[in-house]
Formats: sequence, structure tokens, C-alpha cells
Amino acid sequence: MEEVNKVFGQKLNSSLFTWDNYCGQLGFSVLKVFSDTKNNIVNSDYILEGWCYANALQIRPREEGIAIMLLDIESGEHFWCHVNKDYMETLERLYDLRNNIKTN
Repeated sequence: MEEVNKVFGQKLNSSLFTWDNYCGQLGFSVLKVFSDTKNNIVNSDYILEGWCYANALQIRPREEGIAIMLLDIESGEHFWCHVNKDYMETLERLYDLRNNIKTN
């Protein structure tokens, strides 16, 4: 969990991740969330607020990985999206590379 906190911020209560603020429901594109990651884990249009385990969500997906909560800087809206386990590991490696952290 320490690695997840380092990359995705604080762990949030899963009850905050409702259908009303799911990225697909609000029209936020997951492709855009991760499209501008030169210096950040997520696009600089968003602030990464925190995360919870995807299998703790009250709504789908209940698979491995995490759900991340974001703030759209322009609109002020909070929304979340799912990051599956494989992509989460990719983002963690990217974070380590950008921060010059040596991994085994």
C-alpha cells in the first residue's frame, strides 16, 4: 500500500466513489486522464485527489486494481475512474522512472 500511496495519494473512503461521479457517467475520457503524463501521473488538467481499492467499490468494477478520484481544474468537478492492476503497475514504474527511484 505504501507504493500506491506514494503514486496516487491518500486512500479515500470507497463510499465517495459513486455512479454519479464515475468518469463515464460525467463524460470524462480515461484516454485524456492519462494522455499528458510527461511530468505527472495524470493529465495536468486534473488533480489526483486519492484512491481506493476497486474491489471495495459499491458499484462495478469489482476487480483488481484501484479507483482514482480526480478534480477537473477547469470545471471544479470531482470524478473517478478505474485503473486495472496491469495499468496501475505501469503507472507505478513510470512514477519511479520520473523520480529516479531504482527498482529491482
